[in-house]
Amino acid sequence: MKDKDKKIILNVAIIAVIILILGGGLGLFASGSASVSRSVPTTATPSSTIIVTYTASGSGDFGISIIDSLSGSCEFSNGNTEYKDVILSDGSLTRTMNLVMGSSGTCTLSGDYKVNDLSVVNMQNSVVTISSGGNGGNNGDECTIGQTKCEGTTYYQCLDNNWVSQGEVNGYCGYSSGNNGGNNGGDYEPPTFDLGMVLFNVGGVAVTIKLLLIILASLFMLRLFMGK
Repeated sequence: MKDKDKKIILNVAIIAVIILILGGGLGLFASGSASVSRSVPTTATPSSTIIVTYTASGSGDFGISIIDSLSGSCEFSNGNTEYKDVILSDGSLTRTMNLVMGSSGTCTLSGDYKVNDLSVVNMQNSVVTISSGGNGGNNGDECTIGQTKCEGTTYYQCLDNNWVSQGEVNGYCGYSSGNNGGNNGGDYEPPTFDLGMVLFNVGGVAVTIKLLLIILASLFMLRLFMGK
């Protein structure tokens, strides 16, 4: 076979692979159905910290992108007023964020999510009322200042006679960040390599690390074959 013919066949094969990617013809894309729910206390004490929980449920293979925004007297513990995340069916289906209340008023969470390449779904707004008689954490039981407790790996302190979540704190409640560099705030998370992580979207199709590796390996093998 002439070199010119080999190049033509190789280029045609590469174009065919790209068409399959854009059209989802490889059958490697998420094909399941799913939804996301948000749970948060309806009341909180001034300047307290509460927990927002996002839980995904569904069937088959899916990927969910979440965008949630805050308005009113509150912010996430990282100082942001917007939360973005991706939940994949082959990983943890629960996400939690600490939400810091202001001194008074209300805090409103409003957002949406998108499953695979389907339409955007709006989540129902959640409103937290800030009052001195509110829930200071995710537990309404009263306590004595200075007390501490654990719920799973979440560490709680008693502040203003209410339990206030401190999140996952390194060295408490069996939680270890794996960081030896002195970060004791519990915010450190060791880097992870997730083959299902979405790198980018092409024509509404989520391209993951796994899919990209398969494509590159296929093109490499094809080039080797055509080079013989």
